[in-house]
Amino acid sequence: MKTIMTMLLVATFIISCGYPAKIVNGTRKYNSTDSSFSSYVAAFESTGSSLTGQTVSASKIPINFGEPSKREWAGEYISYSDGTSEIIIRKSKWDTYSEYDKRELIFHELGHAVLKREHDDTKYNNQPTSLMSTNHFNGSYYKQYQQGLDRELFLKDKGVINSLIAGS
Repeated sequence: MKTIMTMLLVATFIISCGYPAKIVNGTRKYNSTDSSFSSYVAAFESTGSSLTGQTVSASKIPINFGEPSKREWAGEYISYSDGTSEIIIRKSKWDTYSEYDKRELIFHELGHAVLKREHDDTKYNNQPTSLMSTNHFNGSYYKQYQQGLDRELFLKDKGVINSLIAGS
């Protein structure tokens, strides 16, 4: 069963984004977040604040639909030479995503922007252990391991995700 799950997981991987953020001359295009992303930003802030015991705020990072610099990327965190930054999400991919896929993508990009996390392709039993993986996994994987993946994102604690993977 684990072999089938791994094969399905690998088959559904698509490149998620580029990081570290590229520095682009100029300033960001948007100053506010498209309302399509509001509930995911609120979930990021709530989850982060709950797990860390500190206020986690993503309000200074606008998220909007646009074209990331590489065609295969679903999203991209961009930092500008004037100190501003933003996240760009490819609408054609977003429109095909489940709610868990969308949450995973926004949490990943905000992980770069707010938490200053780099990509983490660490695996346990051949399964990814971080939302900061360079590859986007399907929403059912995130749904199954959400508790551990969220904890790893905000606390860099792989204990829960490794236990969940070991128990499956």
